[in-house]
Amino acid sequence: MVARAYLESYTVGENTFDANDVYPGFNRATPENQPREGDYEFQLVNVRPMGEPFTGTPEDAVPRFGYEALHFLELTAIGSGYRAIVCSGSYAEFVASSSRPGKFHSASVSDNDGQPYARGSSGVSVVQIELTQHDPRVGPNPPATVNIPQRGPQPAPDEDVFGNWFITGAGGVFWGPKNDPRSFRHDLETRCEDAMPLPEAERVAMMTGFKDQPPPHGEAFPGWPAKAE
Repeated sequence: MVARAYLESYTVGENTFDANDVYPGFNRATPENQPREGDYEFQLVNVRPMGEPFTGTPEDAVPRFGYEALHFLELTAIGSGYRAIVCSGSYAEFVASSSRPGKFHSASVSDNDGQPYARGSSGVSVVQIELTQHDPRVGPNPPATVNIPQRGPQPAPDEDVFGNWFITGAGGVFWGPKNDPRSFRHDLETRCEDAMPLPEAERVAMMTGFKDQPPPHGEAFPGWPAKAE
């Protein structure tokens, strides 16, 4: 639940170009981004949305259509917490085309020709998150941990669901010092490509080219309760 809240919240902030558009408790449960200086660590420079080198403002944001598919791949105990690995599918996330008025294209393709970018050529990427309940930055009086299933018709929670959890790092396939070649986890890309519920051929067909309509977004799943419960 905490990993899902973090990812959904991050996406909203990133897509609206506004780091304040996050779920209740997000900033309390995350550290500030560290600067991209020297041999920085990948997982510490963009823990919060709109870090370096993003310079857009809310006025630059464009409407998003369709949906983002998230697949929880793995949860591993590490030290005093856990590492979650999640596969993100942006193949069904669309924007209006600026080169072809009236058309839409996937956020994973170029607006010039409608073809996928070299990286993530089937619209799948990797997110790694490390989290713990034992970080002193949580403070002495954190909210009570939510311990009942969080699902329902709402697209976002109306209360702080992070409890006493703290996100200590988050990133993609790059994790560790910038100048360490071991910081790139190519195997995770392959695993996520294989794990997504929609087969690769269908993902590529959905995301390639320009469409008259974006895919329907459907209902948020599993969603969040209609009121705090």
